[in-house]
Amino acid sequence: MGDPAVAASKDGVTVKQPVLKDTGDAFWVAVEVTNTKAKPADVWAVIRLTGPLGYQVLMDVRADGLAPGATHDGVYTAQDRTEGAVVPKHLTAVIVNVTRAPT
Repeated sequence: MGDPAVAASKDGVTVKQPVLKDTGDAFWVAVEVTNTKAKPADVWAVIRLTGPLGYQVLMDVRADGLAPGATHDGVYTAQDRTEGAVVPKHLTAVIVNVTRAPT
């Protein structure tokens, strides 16, 4: 079994389970990006968060100039800005794409 704190992992990108903010209108999302290649690179990940009743957020996460094996950690705010969006208690995370470009 995998780590229950991990919502998704793909090609050196790990998304932790989103946590509903105290305000109840958005989520904190911790993302770790690792350069798994042998040369420095800019890494770009597209992450989709979905929930019931059509709740959806697309996140672009960038980590520029990562050395081989280096990791960039960040915590981001994710919110479906659709008017009337019902905020769920839990989200499903999918890493749609991971792109690396040499620096």
